[in-house]
Amino acid sequence: MGDTPLEQEVTGRWVVHNNYLELHFMQTQASVKAPAGRYEAIYLLGVDRESGQYQLHLFDALAWLPDSGAWKMLLGETDAPGHWHEFAVKFMRRRLAA
Repeated sequence: MGDTPLEQEVTGRWVVHNNYLELHFMQTQASVKAPAGRYEAIYLLGVDRESGQYQLHLFDALAWLPDSGAWKMLLGETDAPGHWHEFAVKFMRRRLAA
């Protein structure tokens, strides 16, 4: 990113009763090493039924942590003046079938 080209695989599908187009971005270029793992993002694109305006929800705070076999997710929100506030950090691991 920035001056470094970022190669990504992008897939799309309709979700939430076909109200949103989900676009999933995954870094594919092995030579670019992100500190917290490969870059990944999910965009949800939809239309506000009342205003007719497009909405874009961006979820890109996921990082793969290969040493622990987990995904790290930062959760936050923007307040009315536009300031970002982180309110949680989640670590997600695959649950093995019993």
